[in-house]
Formats: sequence, structure tokens, C-alpha cells
Amino acid sequence: MDVIEGKVFNDDAKRFTTWRSIKIVAHGAILLTERYAAFVETEAKKASGGRRAELEKMASSLAWIARNPARDLWESMQAIVIYQMLLHIDAQAHGITLGRIDQYCGRFLEKELADGTITHDRAQELTDAFILKLGDYFCMQFASIAARMPGNRFAHRKPVYHYECGGHHLTVGGLTPDGADATNTLTLMLLQTYARLFLTIPTISVRIHNGTPEPVWEHAIESSKIAGGMPIFENDHIIVPALVERGLSQEDANDYCIIGCVEPAGTGTEWSASGSSGAESFSNLVGMMNMAIHNGTNPMTGCDAGIKTGYLYDYKTFDEFKQAFLKQMAYFLDWHITFVNFYELAYSTFFPCVSATATMEGCMEKGLDVMDGGSKYNSTGFTALGIGNVADSMMAIKKLVFDDKTVTGRELYDALVNNWEGYDDLRQYITNGVPHYGNNIPEVDELAQWALGAYADHMNNARGPRGKWRGGTFTVTTHIEFGNRTVATPDGRADGEPLAEAISPRQGFDKNGPTAYLLSAAKLPHYKLGNGDQLNIRFSPSTVYGPAGTKKLSDLIGTYFDQGGMQVQFNVVSTQTLQEAQEQPEKHEDLIVRIAGFSVYFVEMGKPLQDDFITRTEHMT
Repeated sequence: MDVIEGKVFNDDAKRFTTWRSIKIVAHGAILLTERYAAFVETEAKKASGGRRAELEKMASSLAWIARNPARDLWESMQAIVIYQMLLHIDAQAHGITLGRIDQYCGRFLEKELADGTITHDRAQELTDAFILKLGDYFCMQFASIAARMPGNRFAHRKPVYHYECGGHHLTVGGLTPDGADATNTLTLMLLQTYARLFLTIPTISVRIHNGTPEPVWEHAIESSKIAGGMPIFENDHIIVPALVERGLSQEDANDYCIIGCVEPAGTGTEWSASGSSGAESFSNLVGMMNMAIHNGTNPMTGCDAGIKTGYLYDYKTFDEFKQAFLKQMAYFLDWHITFVNFYELAYSTFFPCVSATATMEGCMEKGLDVMDGGSKYNSTGFTALGIGNVADSMMAIKKLVFDDKTVTGRELYDALVNNWEGYDDLRQYITNGVPHYGNNIPEVDELAQWALGAYADHMNNARGPRGKWRGGTFTVTTHIEFGNRTVATPDGRADGEPLAEAISPRQGFDKNGPTAYLLSAAKLPHYKLGNGDQLNIRFSPSTVYGPAGTKKLSDLIGTYFDQGGMQVQFNVVSTQTLQEAQEQPEKHEDLIVRIAGFSVYFVEMGKPLQDDFITRTEHMT
């Protein structure tokens, strides 16, 4: 920077500004950390005994890491806490991943254990305290979701934290950059923390590969069984090749972490913008299908938002309808991509992310902020929902209108615009007599595979101002919000009912057991979903109880991953317990459930979300 100061020509102005901003932020980070050290040192003088020694260690740690690399587990964790705080100060507080904590800090722990300078119990205590402290940053202390949801039994209570995790995520396990197993002692301790403390934030994922040690499987499954889907399970053998396809080197792909909900990205090497701007990250595939049914018009609003491809009763063949769906999908996805590309242009101008730029590989070399494409790798992510509804709806249209010809396109269309009123027999036949995705029935599974593959291909062929786009399938809770805005669909769903979330079947329609469900999902083109996907499944506690149940779950997940699945997250809770928690929330305050890319205390959710969760199939075999 000093070399070009006073001689800023050509494109050097942007680089000079980037380097100068990094220097300012770095000095600010040092000053802030040293101020914390001085404050803690003052507090230590007021204390006595063990607390005084603890505060003195804290002050020494802060003073050292302000200007120097960490020397032990304590300091490495303290440095991460300070860095996360800087990211919150400097940038938006959503989707700020923690990356591979066990890889950052595990080597310090291994050395201290070998040297005898720390005990296993003390290390576990530090690990627990580290995760608890991070939760202070991630809780969104605004209005409680309970207070905002009418009729919630907890609305009268004191405000509680928002149920989302803010997209903050840490990753354990997996591979080293050279392809070896990355498990260390801290990997297991972090998993134990979640099983011990019953926390919902930050969320945690465990990377699985063919060489994952049995203790990792055991710790991860046992934790997830009792702590509401913490951790989630990610398949290295699908995600790593997907990242290589995106342009990452093999070493950098091996070193990936999970961003936000389920989105894979290079660790410290990629600015993935995996949720684009956040507001328009989600796309309703069911809405696009409805545009093909209603000639580009939204019947709920009367808005002619789509292109004129025809009404359901206009199509002479099922292939004509499929082509209309593809045209509507391409049209709306292109608009989404366009909006976000403009958004990134504005965001990069007014909201540079200097703290991240200072630490992301490639930015210093280029002299560019991460928002300007400074990172070694750059991409933008997107997500879609409702594939279960799309597959079931297309199956109903294909079977009833074109194959069996039991109803005409006009009759089915009339049933939809009348919200099934007067068409109860037809609706019941669709519900009970037409194949549904999630039951390992090839004909309907192929439609899900086709529709999701078309979406993924379209996203993968798009580019933004910094790099490639890619699609994913995670929903947070938008399947309820979007369902409220979506008219009746050919799968028997009525106006306003929730949509299927992520890659899951319609709620309660996976009736052939968990193996059939996972076999259906495994047929989807996961390797094309570079922004990640999300599979939810719920088990009865008696089904997966004890060591035998743990083995059953590891075999089930391992088989799904061998078949090509990307991600799994599960809940172990009965429908009866959930219903009791609705009626007597004060007796179930620590009941954690995995909703989407985050876990939450069940009693803090609004009733619509609780009801939706209860309708998910409870697998008992």
C-alpha cells in the first residue's frame, strides 16, 4: 500500500482503499482486544482464589492474541470469539460461519494433552464454555417469535430468543486437505458439548466419509438423538466432487465447511454468498408449476406475472405441460438471478466486509474486498422448495388426465380453482390412489428427479458479478409462508396449506417406511445441487433406542450416502410428545427439534410451525 500512496493510477484506487480499510480494521481489532485485556486485568485484582487465577489467565490470553498467534486451546478459542465479534460489528450478522473449529483448535489440544498441561475434563469445560459464549453473539435479541405469533401459550412470558440460528454454523470431522481423515479429540468433544448442554445455537454439522471412525458416528448419532438434530450429517463423497466441479482445487474442496443452513463452501477460500441477499434467496417451484397451470397468472392475486404458456386444459400431451413448466421456471429463475445480481452490485458499493476480506485467501493479493470478488473462489447461491408437491402434482396430472384419462384437464382445473369444493371424491382419489414421492415408486420419483435436475441445471449455467451461481434445496420456514400464498395444487393440497419443505415429501405422505423414503430421495441429482440440500426425517424414540438404534441409524444414513444422498438430519420424538408439549409447554421447555437448517426449542415456535412439524411422518420401523 505504501508503495502506491501518492501515485494511485489506473485501477489502484480500489486496491488502495481495500488495503487501507484492512489496516484500519486490523488496528481497531488490536485496540479492542487490548481494551478487553485491560478491563479483565482490573477485574482480576478485585477477585480472589480460583476466579482471580481464571481472570488473570483471561487477561494474559487477550493481551497476547491481540498481536500474536494463539499458543494453546484457550487462546485459539478466544481468538475465534474475538474474530466472530469483529464480523458481527463489521458486517451483517447472518450466515457468518465458524468453519472447521476442530481443525483450527484441535492441534493445540492434542499437544497440551500429550504434554500433560491440560486434562480431558478441563478441555471439555473449555469447549462447553466456548460454544456457550458464541451463543451470546448469535441470539437475535429482538422480539420473541412466541410473542409475535397469536395464540402461542408462551406469549405471556418474558421475551425469548428468536428461534433461528442466524445461519451460524460450525463443521467437524471430514477430510484434511490431503484427503486423510480429519478426526481429532476436539471433534468428539464438540459433539459431546451439544449432547450435554441441549443448545440450539450455533448449529453444527459432521462431515462423513468412508473412513469416518466409529466413535464419530456414535457421538454424532447419540447427540442428534437427544439434542434435536444436532449435528446434521454431510456426505463428503458427494459434496467434495460438487465443489471441484464448481472450480475449487481438490485440496480446497476437501477442506470445505458448511455455511448458513446446509450450504457447502471452501473454508477461508470462497466467498459463496450462499443465501444471496437473504430476502430473495428462496424460490417457489410450486408457484412456477402453477403458472403453467394458470397461463402465467396467479389466481390468488390476479397478477399476470408469468408468460402465456396455456391453461391446464389446453395441453394435448403431458410432455407439453412439462415443457410449459420448464419455460415458466426459466423465466422466473432468470428474474431472481437478475434481481440478486443488481443487489450484489449495490451491496458491494455500500457494505464492504472488511474483517472477512482481511482473512479470506486471495483478497490481499488482489486488493479487492470479498464483495468485489477478492476471494480465491466466488459464487452465489440460491434455494428452492416444494419439490414434493411438484412431483406429486405432475404425477396426478400425468396419471389422471393423460394416462388413465379418468378426468379431463378441464375437470381437474375446475377442482383447483374451486379449492376442491365439490370435488371431494377426486381429491380423496388423488390422496389415496395416486403414487406419491417418498415411497420408492419409480414413476413419481423420476418426476421429482427431472424437475429438480432442470432447476439445478438452470442455476449452474448462470453467472453473477463475482462468479458462478448454483442451486440448493433448503427452506428455513418459507414452506409455510409460501404455502399461505399458493393456491390449490393437483396433489390434493388446498389453498394456503404448507408446501413440502426442502427435498422432503409432502407432510405425512411417506408411508412406506424410512428406507423407501431415503431411496426416493437418493434418486435426486444431489451432485448438481452445489448450494446444498436438506433431508428431514423423524423417528419414534422406541425405534432407534439404545446402541441397537444407533447402529440402525448409522447403517441407514451410510446406505443413503452410498446411494448418492448429500445430507441427512433427523429428529427422535413422538407425535404424542409433541402434542403434549403444545398443551403443556412448561413441562417440555428443553425439547429441541430440527426444523430446517436450524434447531429450536419446540415450545418457542408459533403454533402454525408446531402443527406443520407434527404432521411430519413419525417412522416406527
